[in-house]
Amino acid sequence: MFAVLLPTPESAEDFRRPGAYVDAITTNTSRTFSREFKPGPAQPTSMFETVLIATDGSASAKRAVEAALDLAERFDASVHALYVVDAGEVAASPDEVRDDLERALATAGGRALTFVRETADETAEKGDVVTAVREGDPVDEICQYATDQDADVIVTGTRGRHDDHGFLLGSVAEGVVRRSGPPVMTVRQLEGAAAEE
Repeated sequence: MFAVLLPTPESAEDFRRPGAYVDAITTNTSRTFSREFKPGPAQPTSMFETVLIATDGSASAKRAVEAALDLAERFDASVHALYVVDAGEVAASPDEVRDDLERALATAGGRALTFVRETADETAEKGDVVTAVREGDPVDEICQYATDQDADVIVTGTRGRHDDHGFLLGSVAEGVVRRSGPPVMTVRQLEGAAAEE
């Protein structure tokens, strides 16, 4: 076992001078080793540089949009918004309504992405939002898009259009949480918000 002792926030200014650091490593042998440490120039870092919003236009997703835009503003991060047309839902529909359903889902996606853009335009730091529509399995497409865009966090609602009585997470949110490389922030729907839809 070992521990590295770092400066406390109150004393951080004292540690900006070259040669001022001394780190101590404690091992399980109870010996302490110290050495002088000269830090290089400070590198600006941001916890989140790219925020991915996975939206389906539901009330829960709308709350997730607001939370994601707030997060992006705090970290000066770029924002991507993704809507996935569920190919399984389209394929499972009867042939005579399949084209209409696909168009309806694409239209719903357009509305969901427009909501993201308009909400972003209302924030203090009006930034560009990259939007995309993909077709396929929502979990696969969200995770793949996050990888393709090197997203640092995925933000999604907990319940989607079809899961108004899920106990914890909707199936898509749960799948993304389980399979995603980057962390996932889920935003819960408020009580009574389902009635507003």
